[in-house]
Amino acid sequence: GQLDKVMEVFQEMSSRGCEKNVITYSSLISACEKAGQWELALELFQEMGREQCNPNTVTFNSLITALGQGGQWEKAKSVFDQMKSRNCTPDVVTYTALISAMEKGGQWGLAIEAFERMMSQGCKADAIVYNAVVNALWETGVIWAQRHALRLFKTALAEGHFPQQSLIPGLVRAEVNLHATTSGVAMLSLYVWLVKLRRFVEEHGAGAVPRSVTIVTDRGRGSREQGNSVIKESVNAIMASWKSPFVLREQRNYSGSLSLEASGEELAVWVMQPQFADKIFSYFPCSELLPGGESEQKLRDLTASGGDMDLEAKTEKSCVAAFAAVKHFEKTHCLVVQNMGFEYLQKRAALAQSCVRINRNLGSHDEVAHDAILLMDRVMSTSLSFASEVFDLLAASCVAILFDHSERESEKDFEVFEKASGLPSWAIKQMEWSIRQILNHDTQSISSIRCVKLLNERLGVQTLGPLSAAAITGSQQELCLACVSETSFLNCRPSIVAAAVVYVNRRERGAIPFWPSSLSRLTGYNDVGALELSVAIKAAQRITSSSRYTGEGADDIEGPDVDGVATADIISSLGVKVAGGVGVGRLDGIGSIGD
Repeated sequence: GQLDKVMEVFQEMSSRGCEKNVITYSSLISACEKAGQWELALELFQEMGREQCNPNTVTFNSLITALGQGGQWEKAKSVFDQMKSRNCTPDVVTYTALISAMEKGGQWGLAIEAFERMMSQGCKADAIVYNAVVNALWETGVIWAQRHALRLFKTALAEGHFPQQSLIPGLVRAEVNLHATTSGVAMLSLYVWLVKLRRFVEEHGAGAVPRSVTIVTDRGRGSREQGNSVIKESVNAIMASWKSPFVLREQRNYSGSLSLEASGEELAVWVMQPQFADKIFSYFPCSELLPGGESEQKLRDLTASGGDMDLEAKTEKSCVAAFAAVKHFEKTHCLVVQNMGFEYLQKRAALAQSCVRINRNLGSHDEVAHDAILLMDRVMSTSLSFASEVFDLLAASCVAILFDHSERESEKDFEVFEKASGLPSWAIKQMEWSIRQILNHDTQSISSIRCVKLLNERLGVQTLGPLSAAAITGSQQELCLACVSETSFLNCRPSIVAAAVVYVNRRERGAIPFWPSSLSRLTGYNDVGALELSVAIKAAQRITSSSRYTGEGADDIEGPDVDGVATADIISSLGVKVAGGVGVGRLDGIGSIGD
C-alpha cells in the first residue's frame, strides 16, 4: 500500500514537470526493494537511463538487493557489471547484496568470486558480509562448499567477528549464543565451539568444564530480533539424535524462550565418547573428525588450490545431464493407478518386499529392487489384467529383467532366479517374455532410490569413504523403500519422492539446510510447499513418525554405493552421453538399463 502512494506522488511530480534526479529514483527503487517489487525497481532503473539520469552507488545497491530478494541472481550480476561503465564504485553494501543474490540463486562459486573481488578492492569485510558469504556456501549443502565456508568462518573469527564466550577453567556457567544469525554461521559457531570443548576437556580434564552450559537460539518474545526457527529446530534435533545430555528448559531471563542446557560433568563425558567423533561429520560435513577414523586427506586435496571449483563444475554438469534424463523418463513413462486393480494395490506392499528379498538373495544392489518395483507398476498400469496368483511371479520376473539386462534369454541362467525366489525357472522365463511383449521391449526404470543417489552425488557424497557417505545419507535408503512400498506415493514422480526423502531425512536429523540450494537449482523444486512435493513430504513424515519406521535401521541396510556413480547409471539408462562427466563409464553392473 505504501509503495502505491509513493508511485502516485511520483506520477504527479512527472505530470507537473518536476525535476526527477538521482535522489528521487534511488528513493523509489529503495521503496520497491522494501516492497519486494524487483520488476518495478528494474523498470525505474531503465527509465533513469532514458531520462539520462546517472545512478549512484546507493541506486545500484537498492536495485541489486531487490533483484536478489526476487531470486534474479543473473539480473543482479548484470546490473553489478554496469557499475564500472557508470563510474560507480561498489562498496561493502553492494557486495553484501550481490553475495546474497548469489546465495539465493545457488551460485556459491560466484559468491566467493564476489567476496574475493571485494577484498582485492580494499573493502573491509564486516560481520554482515561474512554472514552472507558463509551462509551462501553452507546453504548449498555441497560438502566442499561447506568446508570452504568453515575456512572463511575461521578468518572471520580471527578478525573478531561472531565471538563466543571463552572456555576458562573455573567458570560456573558458559553460554553458546546462536541467536540472530544466519543458519550457516549458527551451525559453524556450534561446530567450532563443540570442537573447542572437546579439546578443552582433553587439556584440562572433565573437572574444568563449567558446571552448567547453555545453547541459546532465542531471546524470547520480548527480543527485538526473533530467533531463526530453522536453527532452533535443527539444534534441538541434532542434540536429540546425537544422544547428547542437553535438555530443553525455559530461560529465566527471557520470557517465552527455551534453551538447551546440560551439566558440565555430563557434557565432558559425552564429548569424549567414540560416538561423538563418529557422528559429528553427519551434522557438520566440514568436520576434521571423520567416522571410523577415515582419512581426511582426500577431502583436503579436494578443497586445496581451487580443486573444489573444478570438481564442482564437473559434478554439476554430469548431475544436470542425469537429471534431464530423469525428467525425460518421467515425462514418457507415466503410471496409471486406476488401471492397476484393487487386488494388486492391496498386495503391492508385500510384492515390493518380495522384490527386495529376491534381489538381496541375488546379492545385488538395492537399486535393482526399487527399479523392479517401478517396472512392476508400469506393467500393471497397462490395460491388461493379471490373476492375483501370478503377482509373485510378476515381481520375481521384474527383478530378473533388471538384474540381468541381456536381451537374449538363452544367455540368462534362470536357475539363479529360481533359487533366489523359490519359483520355477521356466515360469520366470515365460513371464519375463510376456513382460517384454506387453511393454514393447521398453523395460527402462529409473526409480526414486536412483534419484536419491543422484541428489546425494550433487552434494559430493561420491567423494567420501563409505562410513562418511553413510553418515551424510543417514537412513534415506530405508525411508525410500518404505515410501515406494506405500500406494500413496504412486501418484508422485520418482524425483519428487527422492526430494521428499532427502528433505525429511535431513530435517529429522537437523542437517541444515533441509533442502539445499544446490538441489533446488538442480531439480527446479524451489518451493517445498508446492503441491506435489508437499504431499510427498507429508506422507514421508507420516512414515518417519510411525511405529514401524524408526530410522535406526540404517546400519543394517546397505550404505550408498560410493564407487558406483548415480549420474553414470541414469544417463546410461537412456542412452545419453556426457563429455567430461564425473564417474561416467563406471557402472559396476547397477545401471537401470532395461532394453
